[in-house]
Amino acid sequence: MKSLIAVLAVVALCSCAHRVAATVPQSWQDGFVLDHQFTPIGTQTTGLVSSWANVVVGKATSHNINASSFHIASNGVVYLVACIMGDPHYPCPNITVRHRTIVSVESTTLHILDDDGKDCPVPILEKVAENGRKASIP
Repeated sequence: MKSLIAVLAVVALCSCAHRVAATVPQSWQDGFVLDHQFTPIGTQTTGLVSSWANVVVGKATSHNINASSFHIASNGVVYLVACIMGDPHYPCPNITVRHRTIVSVESTTLHILDDDGKDCPVPILEKVAENGRKASIP
């Protein structure tokens, strides 16, 4: 019985270690923030909605939904990345335009080490080589 528990513990630890290792970016490299664009993309109203009457009950709040996009150059490639302000999955990085940063490419995600030292993963929308030709996204 003890050996079965030990085997299960080893399998669980290996499984967790594999998931953690898979989410850590492999290699960090120097990057440079070329520009930033801020775009309002709509509003969202929140509140308690009655489904049968389609009315908002109680206090309804409305807030703007804003997107930010950045061009970031690294190792001869310019990445166009974007985020939505307040999105918990792809938080917008706190980075300074026309300054150095540190990035890591992982499939279709660019990890940016922002000015606060936080790793902010953002989706890569476009990838352009230095010669101006569109590069394929991995």
